[in-house]
Amino acid sequence: MIGKEQIRESVWNAVKRVNDVLPDENSLPQEDGTVLLGDGALLDSMGFVNFVIALEDELAETAGLRLNVSEALNARDGAIPRTMTAAGLADFLFELAGESTAAGHADAAVS
Repeated sequence: MIGKEQIRESVWNAVKRVNDVLPDENSLPQEDGTVLLGDGALLDSMGFVNFVIALEDELAETAGLRLNVSEALNARDGAIPRTMTAAGLADFLFELAGESTAAGHADAAVS
């Protein structure tokens, strides 16, 4: 089973990849409380799309987990908090990976 630390590493690697293309003044802090989604998010819509693509790539490379992150976030009708931090996203993805494993699926919210 995938570990929470692997997912957390994937989130931070995705943040690094997005920061590589952002001006220094707009870069995301690598802190658990960094808001990635919702009120107070530091990325605009295109920045978030780039982050999700980078995250999906990182999850596949680092953890062997193939997720359609945007689909997973949208599939939880109201179960997703209006604001999600980096730590909250890692927790959400860890839970999703566990559900996928328990259901016997190799992929979750497959793209």
